[in-house]
Amino acid sequence: SGTVRRTWETEGLEWDVLVVGSAGRDIEKASTDFPDRVTVYPEENHLLARLGLTADSGWTLSAWLHPNDVETDVLRVEESRTRVLNESTDLGASWQQRFGGPDSGSIALGAEYFGRRGVDARETVTDVSPEGPGGTESLQTLDGGEEDQMGAYSAIEWNIGSASAVAGARATWQRQKNAGFSSSDDSAISGFLGLVAPLSEGFELAANVGTGLRFPTLSERFFSGTTGRGGVIGNPDLDSERSVSFDLGLRWYGERLFVTGSIFRNEIDDYIERIEIEDDLLTFVNLLSGTIEGVELLASYAFGSGISVEAGGHFIDGEADNGDVLADIPADRVDLSMQYVGERWSSRLRWEYRAEKTDIGSGEKETPSVHLLSA
Repeated sequence: SGTVRRTWETEGLEWDVLVVGSAGRDIEKASTDFPDRVTVYPEENHLLARLGLTADSGWTLSAWLHPNDVETDVLRVEESRTRVLNESTDLGASWQQRFGGPDSGSIALGAEYFGRRGVDARETVTDVSPEGPGGTESLQTLDGGEEDQMGAYSAIEWNIGSASAVAGARATWQRQKNAGFSSSDDSAISGFLGLVAPLSEGFELAANVGTGLRFPTLSERFFSGTTGRGGVIGNPDLDSERSVSFDLGLRWYGERLFVTGSIFRNEIDDYIERIEIEDDLLTFVNLLSGTIEGVELLASYAFGSGISVEAGGHFIDGEADNGDVLADIPADRVDLSMQYVGERWSSRLRWEYRAEKTDIGSGEKETPSVHLLSA
């Protein structure tokens, strides 16, 4: 991989050009299915180019382009060998204008675009069983797939005495299509409201409420084939996820010590769940609803002379309305780290304990507890 970046200024404008390229060859994948199933990525290529502009008058503009492709090779020993080539060109742009300042409050207006073009998935399956008929079968499930997503938003921040508040709203529209299917259009409006209020003795209260959405991806709707995680069948009838989230936090600022804790709850309708319909075969469905809730904790202490310690953790639970466990809920964890930041160098030592994960969703695997150490 490599990165090239240049920033410079002209009258009233700051320019930022970034180019990032990467190429991977024969990347092997660790898997609990080994050695019965061996997954290798023979080739993976990315090129990301981005142009950014920032004006003294308060607006920012960026545009980017990302052609990419990845090849997946899945060998089921004495059964079949599958090669899948995925490729697409992704692109996007965003603009934002900000008015006001920290004392009088500020307003931000913005617009965003995200697109995908030439999204293809071509699969070749070869029979390698000792007594099989042999031969090769080819199919293409993503064929010239396209996606367009446009959004417009506004946010305002203002002071109420010693407290500060923020509110915003966003309108989003998405269109997807793939050969052999009717195009799919989705739209949604979301918003949020937040408040930070100082209390006595160094305490501060933070509260937020917001609505959210997640559109199904092109792959969730239209891709049917082989992945490194097994077979997948897309569901073109998926609806968008909608959610309402709440969080409440309490912070305390001391001379050297900072402590914060928060509780959160996310109520989701039409949750897009990946389920296992048979051994080694997954698909996506909309659950009626689900709830994700938990606690986050963080504390840090500065000893001075650039030395500090930090401890934290999270505890999260996710449950569908029928009592089943939601997929993709991370395991509970706690962590402890120490760092030193000097004038010319810095160092960091971090330990994390990740608890075992046995309450799993459909298609997931149990994971044991583990200690992670990084330096």
